[in-house]
Amino acid sequence: MRVSGKPLVALLAEASFQIGSGHLVETFNIARAAQHVQFPVEMRVNKDAPVGLLEHAPVPVTLVNDFSSETLAREAVSLVKKGCSLVITNFRRVTDAQVQALQAAGLKVVCIDELGNTHLNCDIVVNTSIVTDYHRYTSDNPNFRVVAGPKYLAMAEEFQSFNQGARVISNTIESLVITMGGTNPTGTTSKVVEALAGGTALEIEKHVVIGGGFAHRAELEMSLRRHGGTNLIVHRNLKSLAELLARSDVGFTVGGNTLSEMACVGTTALVLYEMPHEKDQAMAFQDRGFGVCVGSGIDTSRDIIVQALEHVGDRDFRVRSSAVGRELVDGRGAQRILGLSLDLIGHPFSGLL
Repeated sequence: MRVSGKPLVALLAEASFQIGSGHLVETFNIARAAQHVQFPVEMRVNKDAPVGLLEHAPVPVTLVNDFSSETLAREAVSLVKKGCSLVITNFRRVTDAQVQALQAAGLKVVCIDELGNTHLNCDIVVNTSIVTDYHRYTSDNPNFRVVAGPKYLAMAEEFQSFNQGARVISNTIESLVITMGGTNPTGTTSKVVEALAGGTALEIEKHVVIGGGFAHRAELEMSLRRHGGTNLIVHRNLKSLAELLARSDVGFTVGGNTLSEMACVGTTALVLYEMPHEKDQAMAFQDRGFGVCVGSGIDTSRDIIVQALEHVGDRDFRVRSSAVGRELVDGRGAQRILGLSLDLIGHPFSGLL
């Protein structure tokens, strides 16, 4: 959609069964924020992104073979011809070669990154990690800026509403959610389902979320047949997790974006991480007072999973955890990113920064 007098904004995001869906979902949320202020947006996504993830795209998506610097150089020229002056990238690991390929066409470049400790010559890096060790960059760009922290995570607008609303903490755990990412490559969803199939957890209402790119569907279906029941509800390819997370007492996750989303709505998280950076994220949140880093999703036993759930059964713990999480993450990241980005091209807007 083009709007008279406003330059085109290009959003580039990657997703795959290996990378996961977080980068793409964040970018969808930025696109929606741009729509709210009537800014024209186009998206580019790698062609091997799981098809199910693209069903909720708020704007038309153009698939590209890859995001190599050669491909980006061609895309940059095409975008400039269409009136684009700003690109926001959201890759697993952006490189300076990719940045330079975009800048060579005259584009301003904003990079969303979560791992840091690299050299980039873009205009702005938005680092969404809570881990301060990941906020380090070097640059030859004299105007280079870094903005960092989970308050910059681009969430769906519903999260902001739940963050601002009242949160009731139940005396006991009555409902929990198991959401291990859009793809869950290690298959820990099935392990959690099986761990909670008996004992005191049996009576808890359990909500299992399966993303559009879920990698172990057959294995999970088998676990559900063996251990499912009236207290187990499966949600497939939800447009937003906000309401489900907000009405759950606790949640199991891997330590990616959903960990920050749980913090935003005040739902205590139990983290079974898959990647080293997810462990770092979980430990940083735990050190601040939100959630529990249970352990590796692959290595942690079912008994430990049950014990972790019993640990957060204490209401006072969940009250404290909820308050900390909602303070750390307020759900306004998409507006912040868009505001900083549009300011680069002389189009500031009145959204929250």
